[in-house]
Amino acid sequence: MDKGIRRRSALLYLELNFVTRPLSGHRERTANRTQGGCIRDRSVQTEYLRSLHHSSGLTIRDIARQSSTVADQMFHDPKLAFTHQALSAWLRGSRNPRREHREMLAMIFGISGDEMNTACGFPSAAGSGLQSILRPVRVYVNRHGRAFQYSLTVKGDVNLRKATVYRHWTEIFDPRPAILMRHFRHINYDLYGWVPNRSLWPLVSHARSMIPLNTRPMTSLHPESAGKKIWFVLLPDGRTEFGFSVRQGPWLVLSKSRASGAHSTKYRFDRVDPLGFIAEEALFHVYPVPASQGQHKRAGG
Repeated sequence: MDKGIRRRSALLYLELNFVTRPLSGHRERTANRTQGGCIRDRSVQTEYLRSLHHSSGLTIRDIARQSSTVADQMFHDPKLAFTHQALSAWLRGSRNPRREHREMLAMIFGISGDEMNTACGFPSAAGSGLQSILRPVRVYVNRHGRAFQYSLTVKGDVNLRKATVYRHWTEIFDPRPAILMRHFRHINYDLYGWVPNRSLWPLVSHARSMIPLNTRPMTSLHPESAGKKIWFVLLPDGRTEFGFSVRQGPWLVLSKSRASGAHSTKYRFDRVDPLGFIAEEALFHVYPVPASQGQHKRAGG
């Protein structure tokens, strides 16, 4: 079954069973009671976590190992990592994950903390102000002939319409997307370029794409390599620009595609700071999710 369908099924189950369906008979008597007398139905947690686990393609031990990475890098406390035995208990519904572990699970599975809290029967963080800081996006990954889609959040100060160069591709996300890191754990570049539009089509097929950059010096760019490399450069005014690059004497010419045809801009070669050229295919592309769409999915790029 398609991963997206499985996840939608889990969300539907969550809505029908946790939001709209009252507890009845035996389920109400056996539900776990929290402080203040609130009833938490672990059967919803069990069904939801099992769906996420199945969709991820990870083993229980894989997820536990990822929790060690998240605990160390995001929480700066390796002791917060959970064991595979604890995860098994959450999947069975015999125990509930505490707050830190729910946050870790949300990072690993690439979902919002509110969604994880609701599935596990805890209050959401809607009143914390995080919704106004983070923006939901769909992230599309195509690796080795397989397509993946994830729901993540990007930082509020990230401009998805602006060409930018990052030290690491994870910098646009909050929280750090552990579920994406498993796709790119063997990819290691010094810089990554953000292409906000389709001006590099067909080499870059989608808008809002993150691409690894080779930081070899631009002195290697000769006239005979015209149009073969796409460079990112830093302009004197501080803007980042990119395009198919050609050396013409003292000039660097950057070319892009537009609806009206190819468009070229000249820059003094000694006035720009070359950052890197595209080294391989895009890691992923992103599609912003308008607030009015909520959980609805749209095609990317």
